[in-house]
Amino acid sequence: MPKRTKNYETGLIERLKDPSYVMEYLKAALQNDEPGEDAAFPLALRDAAKANMTYDIEAVRLEQGQDPRPRSH
Repeated sequence: MPKRTKNYETGLIERLKDPSYVMEYLKAALQNDEPGEDAAFPLALRDAAKANMTYDIEAVRLEQGQDPRPRSH
């Protein structure tokens, strides 16, 4: 089961690199916020920020002539 979650997260991060997808994703999260429940919007915002950080890191690595993929530890 954890492997499936990892694939979902990886796919989500890839989709969130598209600005139009981010806008729709955040709109949907805002509409789904319910009083008294975990707020969907802050979690969606975190996902969007993570995707943009990943994108920025990949761009910097490419500019430096390095492999843009994350390094495994």
